[in-house]
Amino acid sequence: MRNQTPSPAGNRTVTSRPPPVASASDTAARLLPQERDSIRVEWA
Repeated sequence: MRNQTPSPAGNRTVTSRPPPVASASDTAARLLPQERDSIRVEWA
């Protein structure tokens, strides 16, 4: 996608690549509560 309007690289990066924390949270939410605890400890 080409945006003629100049956009801040920081904003673009955030939108393109979400922080790993969000990914971990999303994955943990899908897993069972027990597995979620284990994953949280590992990610922490």
